[in-house]
Amino acid sequence: MALSVVNNNASLNAQQNLNRTSSALSKSLERLSTGLKINRGADGPAGLVISEQQRAQIAGLTTAIDNSNKAVSLVQTAEGALNELNTLLTKARGLALDSANSGVQDSAALAANQAEITNALSTINNIANTTKFGSNKLLLNGQAGVLATSITNPSTLGQIKAGATAPTGNQTIAVGAAGGGTITGAGNLANVTLDGSVLESGGNVTAGTTTGTATVTISGGGLSSSVVANIQTGDNAAAIAAAIGGALGSSFTVNNTGNGATEFQIVAEDSNEAVTVTFGGTAASEVSTILGFAASTPFTGTTGTATLTLTGGGLSSAGVVVDLSATSTGATVVSAVQAALDAAAGSGNFTVSGSTGAPLVITSKLSSTAVTAVAGAANISSATAPATATGIATTAQVGTSGATVSSTTVTNGTATGGRGTGANNITSAALTGSGTLTISGGSLTNSASIVVSLATGDSSATIVSKVQAALDNASANGGGSGKFTVSGSVGGKLTIQSNVLGSAAISIQSDSAATAAVTGVSNGSADVGVAGNALRVFVGATEATVSTGSQGLGNAVTLGDATTGLTFNVGVSGGKVTAGSNTVNVTDNSLSFQIGANAGEFSKVSIDKVTTDRLGTGVSGLNNVATTDLSLIDVTTSNGAQDAIKIIDQAITDVSSIRAKLGAFQTNSLESNTNSLRNTLENTTAAQSVIRDTDFASEIANFTRLQTQQQAGATVLGNANQTTALVAQLLRG
Repeated sequence: MALSVVNNNASLNAQQNLNRTSSALSKSLERLSTGLKINRGADGPAGLVISEQQRAQIAGLTTAIDNSNKAVSLVQTAEGALNELNTLLTKARGLALDSANSGVQDSAALAANQAEITNALSTINNIANTTKFGSNKLLLNGQAGVLATSITNPSTLGQIKAGATAPTGNQTIAVGAAGGGTITGAGNLANVTLDGSVLESGGNVTAGTTTGTATVTISGGGLSSSVVANIQTGDNAAAIAAAIGGALGSSFTVNNTGNGATEFQIVAEDSNEAVTVTFGGTAASEVSTILGFAASTPFTGTTGTATLTLTGGGLSSAGVVVDLSATSTGATVVSAVQAALDAAAGSGNFTVSGSTGAPLVITSKLSSTAVTAVAGAANISSATAPATATGIATTAQVGTSGATVSSTTVTNGTATGGRGTGANNITSAALTGSGTLTISGGSLTNSASIVVSLATGDSSATIVSKVQAALDNASANGGGSGKFTVSGSVGGKLTIQSNVLGSAAISIQSDSAATAAVTGVSNGSADVGVAGNALRVFVGATEATVSTGSQGLGNAVTLGDATTGLTFNVGVSGGKVTAGSNTVNVTDNSLSFQIGANAGEFSKVSIDKVTTDRLGTGVSGLNNVATTDLSLIDVTTSNGAQDAIKIIDQAITDVSSIRAKLGAFQTNSLESNTNSLRNTLENTTAAQSVIRDTDFASEIANFTRLQTQQQAGATVLGNANQTTALVAQLLRG
């Protein structure tokens, strides 16, 4: 090549190559010193993106493993406390079994067992309240579970539980039953006086007089006891009528000329009960002849027709016959109808309204079936017809059906248990001989009726007490303490109210006329009451499932799954449920664990509350349905000890189920997941190493080559820089 002094191209080329070698050598030194072949984006853009993602994953996996280990520690803390609860429950069960051995236990021993059980239960509550991980109470749901609380009408709902699938937030609970069957009179109520029963002689009044004294005994017609009218010698029809009228008083009308004809007549103004007259004394036959009666006595008139007969609306097939004989205004008609329906179907299950000049309105809360009404005919041609007083015709008038049950109409009805009532009032007399009452229906099962034995001399209070005791002790046949309420007193009817919502009508029958005379319960055929109305419950727009539940009262409500959904009991009082709306607030405070390296990779577990009021629930077949949970067990009686054994067994199952759930969560969700995370961490770290870590064997070889190349390049550059010296030699010659 040409020799030049100004430009040394060979040197420049050597310099460029030496710079490249030095730069490559510098990068090789960086890889060897850091151990990473990608130290900046320029080292490998795609590899940098992948490796940084993997670095984040590795950090996340490491934290997730730590999180899982902490979660295992928490679960083991809760499980250890629950294990101690199992120990206490096992001890309590032994005490209950000891108390159930009633043949050898006295009251002091039973009381001692109860005291020890009470202490054990107190300890269970204390453990539930004090078991913590950090500041979180683990065994009180609300801090470690799904909490459900009633925030309106808290007395209406009880034993509220919520699981993982329960809807959260405020839930509107509509409680009630089918109802709304009604009738509105075609005409208006009127202020008229209705007559009751009528007794007519059947023959003409004569003009004779008595030749001796006589008595006329009158019974029925609403009289509490017989009335005697004394007839004097020489009395004619008018005098006899005046004597009878004076004895009876203002509640009766006595006519000696009859109904515009010539018959003798007694009208009971305030009762539809038939009137009976009996003639006595020396002039008995003369009196009966003068008044137009046949020769034989006694004489009984006809039952009054001042009635309003109601059927439908959930009443029994026989319906209710309302006695209107004592009414005189629209208001008294309303009052009489309301009282009759309350007596037959239970207080508050029908509403009656109306006033003079407005229609009579009857609405059932027992059924959506329409109410049908028929007014009785006038008992005599001159009397005012019941149709005028009530605005209801003497032919059947059918009302309207209630609306289809939904979340907005369910509160129209009242959920009730079956009911049974004696046909007549209880008398003040005691039984003159032994007898029985046979009871069936309501919640009673196994087809066998309950037969209550009564003894000579039993009073009304004793009879009520014996019936109540028989039903309380009939747990094997669907009875039991709290299933029935028995009431009745002299002047009222024997009434049996089932507390099992929606149960069948109760039938009561006495064994003889003598028993019937005292108890008021028919002996020829059973007195059949009114069937109950099943509970209906809506949570929002969704109808929940209602079952018999632990109390067996048809008041247990479940929305969704019985274990993981929303469950609660509706309070039953006096054989019915007060309809209305409630609000239940559901808060999900389940324990949440981040057990993965990415968003959404978490697992939750809910630990149920384990205080004694939440354990041992849902037990059926108890002797006392009021023993609804572990906190209420009482082993001081034989039946109580038997109930306690069943409830403690359920409590042991409850605690064991929680332990099993936590154990499964620890094994499957935590420990197995941790093992998987470790495998993933290992493989991800290996993958990142392939992308980012320096291969020292290869890199050292590369470093040695570059180092040699650099040394060679420096030598070559020195030689290239000497080429300009040749020009000087040429100039010297």
